[in-house]
Amino acid sequence: MKKPRFKIGFTFNMRRVKHRPQRKIIDIYTTRNEAGEVVRIEYLLESIGPLNQTMHETAIDTTIARSLTNEELKKATL
Repeated sequence: MKKPRFKIGFTFNMRRVKHRPQRKIIDIYTTRNEAGEVVRIEYLLESIGPLNQTMHETAIDTTIARSLTNEELKKATL
């Protein structure tokens, strides 16, 4: 069974993004199949936009993991 890799409240810098690189995980979405098994996990991210607007987006585990160094990844995983 799939489990979330990162916890709510985790803050990280998104690599290869020039605008608003600082992101924070504020919720975890799970998708289940008919048998009740978790088949997809997405993280709801929050960042501050160019005019101090709160921006929201979703990302999968791999996107967040690729933005971290090996040391950050070891500290961030549950």
